[in-house]
Amino acid sequence: MRTMYLCSVIEETALPTREEIEEIMRLSIDLAHLSPDRILLGKSSVPHKLRPFIARQVALAERQWHKFPSLAKCPFFLPTERAFEQASGEPLARHKQRYVMPETILMDGTGGLGIDFLFMSACARQADYYEQDQLPYLAACRNLPLALSALFPLAHAEALMLHQGNSVEALEQMELSADQLLYFDPARRTAQGQRTFLLRDIVPNPLDIVRSLAEKHYPGRLLFKLSPMMDIAELLRLLPQATHIAVMATGSEVKELLLYIASLTAQPLPAQEVPLHLYLYPEEGGEPFSLYLRSGDEQQAEPLMAEQVGAWLYLPHAALLKAGAFKWLSAHYGVRKLAKDSHLYTSDRRVDGFPGRIYHVKEVIPWKSRTAKELKKRLPEADLTVKNFPLSRADLYRTLGIRPGSAHRIIATRIGSTSILSVVTPDKIG
Repeated sequence: MRTMYLCSVIEETALPTREEIEEIMRLSIDLAHLSPDRILLGKSSVPHKLRPFIARQVALAERQWHKFPSLAKCPFFLPTERAFEQASGEPLARHKQRYVMPETILMDGTGGLGIDFLFMSACARQADYYEQDQLPYLAACRNLPLALSALFPLAHAEALMLHQGNSVEALEQMELSADQLLYFDPARRTAQGQRTFLLRDIVPNPLDIVRSLAEKHYPGRLLFKLSPMMDIAELLRLLPQATHIAVMATGSEVKELLLYIASLTAQPLPAQEVPLHLYLYPEEGGEPFSLYLRSGDEQQAEPLMAEQVGAWLYLPHAALLKAGAFKWLSAHYGVRKLAKDSHLYTSDRRVDGFPGRIYHVKEVIPWKSRTAKELKKRLPEADLTVKNFPLSRADLYRTLGIRPGSAHRIIATRIGSTSILSVVTPDKIG
């Protein structure tokens, strides 16, 4: 099955030509031993026009291999650092293939670097990439055909089309069908580079897109990739059409939220019934740890409260905190909450499978006791974790008189209304 790539001609001479892009890629390998500053400012025969591009490739090379390991043999030309930063890492891009079926007609309305498009389009019957800015579009015209051929030689797409233009305007002219999946990853920064955390401030705006498509009785599906800083309850209030929200994490960090709408014509679920899907991908790769709950489960949960610190202490993964599953965690895993406002949990017996960090408790010291004052004699160096404690981490270091370091670990928190220091050893980091 023949694959077509439709790329318009870039006319602005300030942009690199396709030949110059290949020269940039070659030179970035040849000059990888130099610092980016040396490439930019040093004396060499490298044309000045190409130097910023080569310096960026060299500066981001190691991060590119780490973020997209499958691209090691066919590295992407990186048009801007912002495009690189906003692109999903490979595990999360591969995850989005779950939303694509063999009959899917995919439209990526915010193409950017094209990592999500690369993995999603490999599973689609037809796929369209839209990007307004010329340089990222030019990069995609070079990157995507090479990567698709290398990674997915048997991809069954009948047509993969790359467009430079406004996808929202294109939707006005597009024939809409039930087989379509419209994907958007709105810009998370303003033109001045400031981060945006409110749904109404991102471009293209999901509220406008959903409103316009609902008016047209769009019969297909929608998927939005959103900032992990956005409030889930507010998202459900503003976009009640949501079928589910997925909290996506890599290692210990929440990377993105996925808001999925299966139908704009179906009756929306009550907000408390909307499923929350949590996927925790290991930093080193592999299958994710996954959890499923409903928005209303937290409201109905009855937490267990601790009277004292048991043998084990639990610090939930950031994805659980993002989902607001504080009481639910206690009820679901049978662990006791240290205090109403302390998102730390304890148990006498180790609870396997807890999503987060698990510590074995060696000693519990009441704050401001003689033992705490003399702690630096026994533990002159320690890594401090401060949760719901009267002092900041920096102030606690100064007060205790100990040095930062990994020799020991202390968790400063409260149990009930009593401030304590727990000396612990890590058992698991999840």
